[in-house]
Amino acid sequence: MFKRLGYQCLCIVFGLACLFQAEAALPNYIRTINGTNYTFIDYSYYAQADTSQPFNSLGRLYVPENYNSNQSYPLVVFLHGSGEYGTDDHKQVDVHINNLILNARARGFLLLAPQTPYNYYFSDDQQNVIIDLIARAVDQYHADPTRLYATGLSMGGGTLKSLLGQYPQIFAAFVPLSPNAIFKTYYNDTWSAVGKPHWYFHGRMDATVNCDYSDTSVASIVQTSGGTPPTFPTGTNAEELYDFGPGIVRYTQYANFGHDDRVWDNGAYSKAAMYDWMLSQTTALHPLEIGRSLAVNFTTALVSDQRMNTVQSDYYTGATWNTIGRNGTFHTQDIALGFAQDIAGAVTTTRFYVSQAFGNTGTNMLPDTYPFADYVTPEGYWVTKANQSGSITIAGLDPLATYDLQVFASIAATNYQGTYIIGFQTNFLDASSNLDNFVEFHSLATDNSGSLTLTVTPSGGSTYAVINCINVIPISVLTPLEVWRRTYFGTTLNTGNAADTADPDGDGYDNGQEFIAGTNPTDSASRFQVSAGQPDGSTPPQFLINWVALPGRVYDVYSGISLPPTNLTATVAYPTNSWPTAVQAGQSQYFYRIGVRME
Repeated sequence: MFKRLGYQCLCIVFGLACLFQAEAALPNYIRTINGTNYTFIDYSYYAQADTSQPFNSLGRLYVPENYNSNQSYPLVVFLHGSGEYGTDDHKQVDVHINNLILNARARGFLLLAPQTPYNYYFSDDQQNVIIDLIARAVDQYHADPTRLYATGLSMGGGTLKSLLGQYPQIFAAFVPLSPNAIFKTYYNDTWSAVGKPHWYFHGRMDATVNCDYSDTSVASIVQTSGGTPPTFPTGTNAEELYDFGPGIVRYTQYANFGHDDRVWDNGAYSKAAMYDWMLSQTTALHPLEIGRSLAVNFTTALVSDQRMNTVQSDYYTGATWNTIGRNGTFHTQDIALGFAQDIAGAVTTTRFYVSQAFGNTGTNMLPDTYPFADYVTPEGYWVTKANQSGSITIAGLDPLATYDLQVFASIAATNYQGTYIIGFQTNFLDASSNLDNFVEFHSLATDNSGSLTLTVTPSGGSTYAVINCINVIPISVLTPLEVWRRTYFGTTLNTGNAADTADPDGDGYDNGQEFIAGTNPTDSASRFQVSAGQPDGSTPPQFLINWVALPGRVYDVYSGISLPPTNLTATVAYPTNSWPTAVQAGQSQYFYRIGVRME
């Protein structure tokens, strides 16, 4: 029987709102188009140099000039062709996408352009990092996780098929231009494409990548979606648009164009209709839901999911392993895993960051009876640096939910004892040859950004501590009062300065009253304010009594000729924030009082 270690506690708040990115190695790159400068920041993944075979992945990000951190933005990923491969981290934005860049500014979307060092493909590792960089942009630049799009030309267009096969739920739409046939054979891009909006563009005179590649892909998608596969070309126009219905596929053919910008920059990327269509598509990405868990394992290499060898309809069912396995990830304070999948295989907004670097990795041989064997394969582990802590931040959780967290650690060695900490909850685990013990954290509330941080520290005389896997379990939704306590006091517990009866700012109103009023309990100058407008010219003169209304509140309006006024004149609820009344004839003074209570 598995042994759950650690004490049980009520709600704890802790997290890390500031997420990490490794220091950029390259300066901003300026593209000048028609006399206007467009700034691309370095948006690469740089593994720390102290690991053997560190994996780096280059990329540039365009952020709209009017960027506002208080709003979210669509994000478009552009994958270049083979002519732009290299390591200069700018060639990929130099050619073929002028109109894409112009529309990024005009329409206000983020534009991510990774660069591959290979002249014929984007590697699996690079594709995984592309997803992680998108996840990083969700945190750093408020990319909207429901409005993520992918486009690419030639080699990059072919890579979209592989991205689609590996991450079918992340992108809201795909726009492949003259895509080649480079994609992994164990991903059935046709099944992945069913129900996923696509708009293909290809020139019939393409002597580099035959138009038959797009013809075949489009026909296969139509047939798999239940339609009759078309035979191309079916029209005689120089530019022919085939639209097989919403959520199926669109296909633009150019009768007289080849493998060039007439199809790309001056074709697809110059079309207002393409942007209108693409940016209107959305997905249903959301935080981890109550009733589903999410497990992630830490290992030295990506684990092959055996379901890749099964029929495509089985690919989407059952648990999906979330594996952090790039070389150097454990060393690097940066995004480690973006958009983890829950136990049912649904992609979530959950993201993992290395917020305090680890020192090494390794692999055990464990029996199939270890904890979480049905969810992940925790033979791999991360080891802290000598006498130092390592930390993992889990971002993209629901800030209105509470969570249980389970941690398993095992290593085939002695003296690997560790302390595992989230906020004020602390658990101890001896990972030495451990096969069945794991620790649990209970009723955790995230910080306001939806993040939790787990710190792993050597203890009990050990020099190192390890971690193999984490299981995240959402358990309940916070009440408005708990959210309010967390905002002002960093805890959801009814205790200390956060207690309902406490008055930490000494203004004579306790926290319970300040919560109802919607005032700041740490600022004595913060009061529930009522104001009266100027009387108008009617007879008798009319005026408004105004206040700031909050959701879930009811406001009682009292009036009278003396203090305190006791006549209940009106009762109104949010969003009403005023009450019209008239100057009382024959009265030299008249009083109004607004009472606030929960709905």
